[in-house]
Amino acid sequence: MKKVIISFLFLCLFGAFSEAQNPTIQRIDPTNWWVGMRNPDLQLMIYGKDIKGSTVTINYAGVKIQSVQEVENPNYLFVNITIAPDT
Repeated sequence: MKKVIISFLFLCLFGAFSEAQNPTIQRIDPTNWWVGMRNPDLQLMIYGKDIKGSTVTINYAGVKIQSVQEVENPNYLFVNITIAPDT
């Protein structure tokens, strides 16, 4: 069940990027996280060509984006999320 939730979250995250820029996501790290971890805060490192400036949203109950950090390299975004314990 947890793998299904995680897969769904990734699909929500992939679909959330602005279609106007049409980024291609090549990798999201960490690759091994799950609902119910001791610390509900998680930072995802997203890699894809020219994703800097993309809009990121998650439409899934219990998962909230705290912040999106851009770095100098236009191919990386860092997305800080919080996963509610009852997710």
